[in-house]
Formats: sequence, C-alpha cells, structure tokens
Amino acid sequence: MRALAWLDYLKPHALRVYGSRRNDTAKAAARILDRLRKRDLPEKFTVHQLKRPCWSGLTDGDTIKAALAMLVDHGWLSESEIETGGRPRVDYLTHPKLFT
Repeated sequence: MRALAWLDYLKPHALRVYGSRRNDTAKAAARILDRLRKRDLPEKFTVHQLKRPCWSGLTDGDTIKAALAMLVDHGWLSESEIETGGRPRVDYLTHPKLFT
C-alpha cells in the first residue's frame, strides 16, 4: 500500500519533468523557425551552423536535434545525408513556404 501511495505521489512530478522536456523541444523548434525567417541562417544549414552562434535556447545539442526532427516531421525542413569520406554530414533544407 505504501508503494502505491508513493507512486501516486511521484506520478505528477514525473509528468511535469517529462512534459518540460517536450516543451523545451517545441520552444527550440519555434526559435529555429524564427531564426530562419529572420534569415539568420541560410536556407541550407547544418547543426554546427545552428549551434555556433550560441543563441538563447539553442545551445543544447540533444534539444536542437529533437527540435530539428520535429521540424522535419512537420514538413518545415527536409534533411539529406552527405557522404564526406568520414562521418556523414546532415544538411537541413527549409521548405519554401516558410518564407511566404
């Protein structure tokens, strides 16, 4: 019974923690779209080009990758893997509707 009561106590805390991570990804995706609309990034860019300026909310690599995946899933970006002879590079290309 104590274990079930402890679970009931911890569940709302866990939901808040996991929910904030999802919220961080959505905020980062919105920031990326904002930077693209302001033309702070080229229409074709890499994760490195996105991380280098250290913009607010866009410094954590895992959050950036999750945000980019979210934007690809929603059709705002497309990604292509480029063979470089070493580790492949991923380029992101913006959808033309983003600028209209």
